[in-house]
Amino acid sequence: MRWSQSQLAQEAQVGRQTIVRVEKGLGCTAVVERKLAKALMLNPQWIWNPHVEGPEYRIHALSDAQWLFCDEQECEQYIEHRRLWDKDKEYRPDPEEIQVESERLRLGRNGLARGFFRTLTSRLRGERVVSGSIVELYASTPFGQSRVGVLAHIHCLRGEIEVRNGAEKILLMCGDVLHCVIKPGDLFSPIHPIGQHHQPPLCEVMKVAY
Repeated sequence: MRWSQSQLAQEAQVGRQTIVRVEKGLGCTAVVERKLAKALMLNPQWIWNPHVEGPEYRIHALSDAQWLFCDEQECEQYIEHRRLWDKDKEYRPDPEEIQVESERLRLGRNGLARGFFRTLTSRLRGERVVSGSIVELYASTPFGQSRVGVLAHIHCLRGEIEVRNGAEKILLMCGDVLHCVIKPGDLFSPIHPIGQHHQPPLCEVMKVAY
């Protein structure tokens, strides 16, 4: 997907002049870097090194997984409540505390987080990009503006989820796979409330090239 500077600025919710500065290699804040990376579905380091040759393959080891909040506002509230701001008053969407499963379960089961995700995006040799994520769901969660118009592969890995795709409501059981084009307002939700003794549904969402 190719965007003009204005389109990218709108998608990432930053100023167009910020895009101009970044394209000139003049740098930006960590918050802007994260917004651009999220809009482009890239690892933040690729923003600054677009021509670095990728490897032949990449393994996303579970031990290396970094979980992030699906909802940035929930992340900010969590950081503020726990006083986890760094010296520049910036925050990371992947605080160390939520890398522990018990903390994610506590937040999700108590209605303090809709969900969490870990990125599966890889940039391989020959400028080939595989883009996706694993999502841990506790409540209805939008797919995100950056995925609108994307052809998606959605694989339910655990539990049961409902995908709202336009006017359609699609039930996915564990093991089911859905291929669809993401529309504005689309979201996915657990079928059942996540109680104190229940595991949240887990699904894989991959961008499909076409």
